Amino acid sequence: MVTWCDKMEQRGRGQTQLIGQLLSGDRQGGRLAVRRLTTEYGTLAQAIEGVLWPALLGIESIAASDEISVFQHHYALSTLRGMIEQASGGFGHRLARGETIMIVSGPDEGNECAGEMLATLLESDGYQVVFTRGIASSDEVVAEMARLSPDSVVVFSASADDLPWIRSLTDRLADWPSTNRPSVIVGGGIFARVPGLAQELGAGMIADDPVAVTKMLGKTHYTAQQVSGVAGRVDPTGTDSTGETKPKAA
Repeated sequence: MVTWCDKMEQRGRGQTQLIGQLLSGDRQGGRLAVRRLTTEYGTLAQAIEGVLWPALLGIESIAASDEISVFQHHYALSTLRGMIEQASGGFGHRLARGETIMIVSGPDEGNECAGEMLATLLESDGYQVVFTRGIASSDEVVAEMARLSPDSVVVFSASADDLPWIRSLTDRLADWPSTNRPSVIVGGGIFARVPGLAQELGAGMIADDPVAVTKMLGKTHYTAQQVSGVAGRVDPTGTDSTGETKPKAA
């Protein structure tokens, strides 16, 4: 029988050890791991891409196969959220851009952890960020968009239950004047698992991990008129919005 340890070994010994610490709720071990991240990686984006995001994906994969208890799942996500917050303070932050990003994630704890990871990364990249999860209807999102006037809305790590309101949202936004319509990016969660779903729902921009979202937002600053309403997926290679290259694979 293939265990979660066997699966994680394919990701590398370091990743296996970290996920083991997370599943046991080893908060002290998590803090020590973050200290190592700040010396091994030059930016928060690199630390997320190289370690923290793969760890979340690994945890959610294991949980989906019912190989761990509910307690272990909660331990892991709680400890990982603490690591994300700690890592945010260990790297430099970009000066404020003067732009607001609204992030909406799915209802589950894993969705929320993914959304928090994205929010933390975007804040470090100079954006003003608001974040919520578990939205029930597009009416709620549209009302909040009218109140906040965000520059972009990111529907990240959504679940299958979120699809009706996401479809309704994209339909409604299509009727908004282009002059005051925020860019909308979707990705992660159900969109990462079902190829072509985002296009089917009418979403114009797709990015399946936090670093890819950051790159996509960087592109909208300069080419919003070209990418609005045009389906595309961020190339996971190259540089992020701050011009920093990705770390090499171990």
